[in-house]
Amino acid sequence: MTSEDCLLRVDQANCRINRRAQLRVTHFSLRQGEHWCLFGGNGTGKTLLANLIAGKRIESGSYVTYREEMDPGRDIVMVSFEEQQRLWQRDNRLDMSEYSDRAEDIGTTVSKLLLSGLTADADLPNAYQSVVEHLDLGMFLDKGIRFLSSGQIRRALIGRALIAAVGDTRKLVVFDDPLESIDKGSRQRIIE
Repeated sequence: MTSEDCLLRVDQANCRINRRAQLRVTHFSLRQGEHWCLFGGNGTGKTLLANLIAGKRIESGSYVTYREEMDPGRDIVMVSFEEQQRLWQRDNRLDMSEYSDRAEDIGTTVSKLLLSGLTADADLPNAYQSVVEHLDLGMFLDKGIRFLSSGQIRRALIGRALIAAVGDTRKLVVFDDPLESIDKGSRQRIIE
């Protein structure tokens, strides 16, 4: 990469969206401190581009160049329907309560999920508390994520992304339709 502040670059990407449509990106770069918002109808490639940038597509290795010390698996935090489903499925797969009448497995709690974005040496109690309060997650902290509604887990995913990004300039947060399933009041609070 030529510029120090460039986090990633997408060059000459050509990915199939469906049988009839392709996503073509001649050149796109993302620099530290920038905020981008992509608009488009259903099936236009927004999610595909988000996954390409996040290194979740096979083609990512061919089209995306990351800053030298950037590891997409570690440094890119996604908030998306697919991430929500992945977490629910993982927790359900690890659930032992179905096999024992005495087992009570709450799985991953909201508190654990929020803290999972932090590095081991991070010390951000103020950021954690601020996000919990702002997203109104206090009553869910000890609750397992698989017992949350879609809107509640989406708020928790947004919280995890925000906590992970606070104070860490390596982190890139990718929101793919982040307000989907969130109630009107919570949406307004998040936007503000």
